[in-house]
Amino acid sequence: FENAQVAVEPGQALAIGTVYFSNGTKGTEYKVDFSCGFVRDTSGEVRTNLQFFSEPFKVGYNKTTPKSDFTTDAVRKTIKNFGDSVISIGQRHKRGWDYQGRALEFLQTSFHFPPSFFDFSSTKDDDRRATESVVLFKPADAKGLQIRTTFDEVMSYFVATGKGKGIKDDPGLALQHWESFAFDIEGYILLTDYAWAMGEYSFRDGNGQKSPKAQFVFGFRKGPGIEVDGVMEGKLLIDIFHASFPHDGKASASRSDTSGGATVAGEPVTPEDLEEAQERWGKLLVQVGSGYRSAAEFVDTAYAYDLRPVLFKPAEATKVPFRLTRESAISFFGGRKNKSAMKKNGTEDWGFALKPWSLVSFENDEVLTFGDQAYAMGHVCYVGEQGGEQRLQFLAGWIRDPSGTLRMRLMHSSYPDPKAVAAAATIVAAEKKKSKVDRKSISVKDVTEFMSAFSSGLVALGKVSRNATALRSQTVDFVDKFYAFGEGPVLQKVTEASASTRFRMTRHGVISYLVGEDPFFPNDRGFARRPWSKVRFESKGIIISSERAKAMGIWYFTDPSGIEVPLEISHGLLRDFDGKLRLEVEFVSIPYTATMNSTWSTLPGDIEDELVNKVVKSEQFVVSNFWNIVAGIFVFLGIAVVLYFSWAWETHANSGLQMLNLEAARDVTNASNINRSRPNTGATLPPNYYAYQGSYQIGTGRYQSIGNKAGSAWPSAGHPGVS
Repeated sequence: FENAQVAVEPGQALAIGTVYFSNGTKGTEYKVDFSCGFVRDTSGEVRTNLQFFSEPFKVGYNKTTPKSDFTTDAVRKTIKNFGDSVISIGQRHKRGWDYQGRALEFLQTSFHFPPSFFDFSSTKDDDRRATESVVLFKPADAKGLQIRTTFDEVMSYFVATGKGKGIKDDPGLALQHWESFAFDIEGYILLTDYAWAMGEYSFRDGNGQKSPKAQFVFGFRKGPGIEVDGVMEGKLLIDIFHASFPHDGKASASRSDTSGGATVAGEPVTPEDLEEAQERWGKLLVQVGSGYRSAAEFVDTAYAYDLRPVLFKPAEATKVPFRLTRESAISFFGGRKNKSAMKKNGTEDWGFALKPWSLVSFENDEVLTFGDQAYAMGHVCYVGEQGGEQRLQFLAGWIRDPSGTLRMRLMHSSYPDPKAVAAAATIVAAEKKKSKVDRKSISVKDVTEFMSAFSSGLVALGKVSRNATALRSQTVDFVDKFYAFGEGPVLQKVTEASASTRFRMTRHGVISYLVGEDPFFPNDRGFARRPWSKVRFESKGIIISSERAKAMGIWYFTDPSGIEVPLEISHGLLRDFDGKLRLEVEFVSIPYTATMNSTWSTLPGDIEDELVNKVVKSEQFVVSNFWNIVAGIFVFLGIAVVLYFSWAWETHANSGLQMLNLEAARDVTNASNINRSRPNTGATLPPNYYAYQGSYQIGTGRYQSIGNKAGSAWPSAGHPGVS
């Protein structure tokens, strides 16, 4: 490792530089740029918690590509349009205008309904119907029809038009006259022909009254192209929507209400703060290219060179790859307009911020926040004025300045090697060709069989729920078999979790939800520990798109006592490299009209406490206190031995103690200063109970002392002088 800069602070350290991998046999060396973060674990060992490797930049890596339809920016615009349309419909209703016409336009242009708006219960064969345009819609607060699949059913939820069509109790979401809409996205899956987004949203009315925060998952597919500023862009259409309110009595805190006003220095950074800082960074960069801001102003406003060491590795710098000073960063962004800075960095700085760019957006794969700092890893997309896009990989870190503003203190970005990407694609294509696996499109039968196998797997976990070790082992196998963590990102929303752990994006989080007893997820009681004796899935709709599928329906879980618990689910499935179906999206919710707060609250009396306390906690107590229990057994055995020898000593006191004319005892030599006395304890003692003091030897080389001090009681357990 060749460190260009190291920043050490209490509890953490950052390093940036170059690492060289050498092949001793061939004598070759491979050079890689790196950024790493380090923390101490509970035992004091230093461990890595950030790691970013990139190849040095080469000409051609930064080739502009056509802007993808499925970007985080496009997804956010579509979700924003969802909320804005609800507000627009409500404002028209409030003024007595044609609100139903606006609602009709909203559904026709934002959802993937076919022109005929056919009824999903038509008699077409399952596979054909599933591959045609259809929408699966599960609103958060519908009291009547919970899951909807037709145009009229969805329309009724927004404007209450279903009363004459058998749909009761729809107040009309849009008719509540909302005035603002806010949402946070927790995770994305972005592919060439479809996308997913999972997060939370809320509305606010004119009186400042805020609706409860609902969790959501949106599924999108491509719609017909539309012209935006003279450029044709693909439109994203919603084909699946599932929303729910928390039912476990732990409603998520409103993020917009927790700030308490302006942010102050030292206040803990939240993921929302980080997203705002990223958006601000992008807008500042765009302003440089538009002439509204100089490169120096951008660096001073966006970076923390005046606060901490800044570790900056631009994607396109080769002669001076690491920009560790303010001047070198200004040179990279401002180029020839900053000639004094360029003198130190050569002519490679053409002025990255002068492109100009029209949009900069971040797509975070993972975010770490602690204290007044935050770190993110993912992709950053730079969109030019003509619509071309450059997509880079990045690792970045931010810290609060004295005014409370987040400023960048770490940025390492790189372009993926196009040859390596092409080579990987060729390898994958060749492996698919060699594979004997039938990679045909997913069928409805495939989805049904997967759900059946998944349900059987949950029942199997319940059978070992009283054995903590077996349950965890089998749960790990279950998650690896049915979830797609080996294929790409996975999005999961669970029931009865805390506000900060409702969304699970990691294998660890999914395992914890099923097993429980995890310090990182303290509210997880272990869904598989219930246990369940029977699980069945009732499908309400399936959408198929080649090697991926979306399904919505109701799971019915039955416990050994016969209690049945319904849960609403939405699933996204993919066919993996080996042809097996796996879950990449899972959204689970308790029905809006349910009286239970959790899947455990349906248990009668104190059965829940009995299951949790007697089964889970007793097993965990044994595991966590194993060595204490072992030590306790030895202590018990030791006390038993002491009592036995005490009894034996007193029984044979006359014959045994009188031998301690030790010079006459067998194998006893080198006895000296052996004195006998009655212990002065003030207690009544047996007639022949004496204290001895001195030293002697038994056999060869082993000396012992008798007694601890004059007048002390003779140790009565297993003393080698007693024979």
